[in-house]
Amino acid sequence: MDRARHGPGNFLPGPNVQPTMTTPHAFAIPRAFPGSANAWDSLGEGLLADGQREAGIAAYRKALEIRPGLPSAAEALRRLGLSP
Repeated sequence: MDRARHGPGNFLPGPNVQPTMTTPHAFAIPRAFPGSANAWDSLGEGLLADGQREAGIAAYRKALEIRPGLPSAAEALRRLGLSP
């Protein structure tokens, strides 16, 4: 992966996230880069893919706290029927 282009937060793949991606290692990037909205957004995506809805929502909300209006996090919450 080209981290220079994608940044440290984009550590989980898009719609093909496998449940095994949300192991404790998936939390390493948000811990290492707690101020990265992309890290929390990607974690939210992985958690939702793993069926961990509430944890995924919390991760998306954290991403929006860091970067209000982040399109991917806002859209993910809308798809869940929630207000960003």
